[in-house]
Amino acid sequence: MNPTRLIGCLLALTLSGFVGGCGKETPKHPQSPTEADHTEGHDEHGTESHDDHEGHGEEGGEAGATYKEGRGVAFPAEVLVAMGVETAEVEERLLPVTRDFVAQVYATLAEPRAVALVSPQSANDLTTGMNASLDSVVGEAASIAPAAKLIAISRSLEVAAHRIELIFSLPARDEPYELGETLKLRIRSAPDAPKLTIPRAALLDTALGTFVYVVNGEAFLRTPVTVGAVGEDAVEITDGLFEGDAVVTSPVRQIWLTELRLTKGGGHSH
Repeated sequence: MNPTRLIGCLLALTLSGFVGGCGKETPKHPQSPTEADHTEGHDEHGTESHDDHEGHGEEGGEAGATYKEGRGVAFPAEVLVAMGVETAEVEERLLPVTRDFVAQVYATLAEPRAVALVSPQSANDLTTGMNASLDSVVGEAASIAPAAKLIAISRSLEVAAHRIELIFSLPARDEPYELGETLKLRIRSAPDAPKLTIPRAALLDTALGTFVYVVNGEAFLRTPVTVGAVGEDAVEITDGLFEGDAVVTSPVRQIWLTELRLTKGGGHSH
């Protein structure tokens, strides 16, 4: 046979074997029980870890804080220590009442006058004839300084504007009063009977109303309250709390911001 023709035949046979081998499917090795168990266990472990992570994302917030409807905001013990949480008991006590008013001078001639517009609640228990000290007079001088006097309480704006007008006569002073001048007046009244009170620091004033955080087991439950008389360091609570309840006095706003983040910023409320 011609050598050239022999070489061509051999090449053809070699190529046909190579193509045939490539077209065949390589058989798969059966997975051993150990490998199958390992794969299945890895899948289960991965799924479980993912589910656990999602669960923490729904309930938890920053620093491990959680929120549950009806229970309130809860923090891990170490976070409470770091936050420096302080509480106080609701108690009955004699409450010297201090009321501060911002008044404007509207008459400057023979008898200077000033008027303050206040809410009906702020006018509770006020009577004409009460003395009001000027906020600019402090210390021992305040007890001997001439005082302003509450001479009239007008309710003509109560229905339309939900405001009460307090009219004060002003004491003479070396520097004449000016029309429209703003004055800070303070009326102090002695306590008449024990009142249910909490520290002023416990109050949380928001656009939704006035609240306190009541200690509820291991959580803090935001509770609406109605405030009565206001003292220098304490306030009367007329509705929302009972004697013996414990309320947070610090850090109230930080707990409030945490609750907002948990309920409106991606956390889950149960």
